Amino acid sequence: LKQAFACEVVAEKRRWIDEVIGAHGDHGTCIFEDCAQLGCTESKRFKHDGVCRVPSVVLLNVGTSCKDMSKHNPNSKALGRAFERGWSPGGSAQSSRGLLSYIDHHPPAIAIFENVDATEFESRSGGSNMDILMAGFSTRGDEGQRIMTNASEFGAPARRRRIYVVFLRVCSQVLAFKSRHV
Repeated sequence: LKQAFACEVVAEKRRWIDEVIGAHGDHGTCIFEDCAQLGCTESKRFKHDGVCRVPSVVLLNVGTSCKDMSKHNPNSKALGRAFERGWSPGGSAQSSRGLLSYIDHHPPAIAIFENVDATEFESRSGGSNMDILMAGFSTRGDEGQRIMTNASEFGAPARRRRIYVVFLRVCSQVLAFKSRHV
């Protein structure tokens, strides 16, 4: 696998991503500044002035902002379903909209989404951010399977729960489910 691109709105985190990617000898990966622009053909890039072409990929691995939903955020319950908002203070709304915009214009065969377990928590008005995400992918022709993990299950000295959702584009020519015999 080769990393096709990265995207991060926070400058300090972009620099860290650039160092990690560069440490593995990859100096050609574009790091985009704003996930809201990933539905475009080109997007502003970090480091070098100008733009990069937004690539289409077969496998999209996405970890979006969790600040609005985190149990450590005292305002998370008040924000409720951040994924359906146009904007949220921690960036969860912007991240989810950018993700769906990317999916609309560059549909991957497989998308893996990661976030905090609170993504599944029911809001006061009913429904969860996970419900919104699942519906957003479903209307675009993807089916998803949720997987709840805990860092302690993998030997880490912490109980840090994360949810992963593996989405498959049902009509993808790459996966071609209907033409394969089981």
